[in-house]
Amino acid sequence: MPERIVKRVQASPEGLFIYIPSETRNRYEVDVGDAIRCTLIRLISRRGDRVEVNRSLILEVRGYWNELHLPQEALNGLNVEAGDYVELVLEEVIRGGGRVRIYGGRFVEGERDL
Repeated sequence: MPERIVKRVQASPEGLFIYIPSETRNRYEVDVGDAIRCTLIRLISRRGDRVEVNRSLILEVRGYWNELHLPQEALNGLNVEAGDYVELVLEEVIRGGGRVRIYGGRFVEGERDL
């Protein structure tokens, strides 16, 4: 079963990103330049509003090895801002033409109870 996470959206000069859970990053040896195929299940605004999305995305690790960037074109029409939360199902790591399936089978909660 893929790994399900809820993470707070952060902002940098390069755009919006989330921090990859350390255990996931270490287990699958995720590094800068890798990508993670995932499904964006829902958005949770800072106010607590929930929006069901269920959109397949490929997110790239850029900047630092623990930053999974959320490309603006993938978020079109979703109005995501820093401080919001995203619920993702991480499915596979893509690197150098190869793919590694993620079998976390657990729920990794973000910075607060949702």
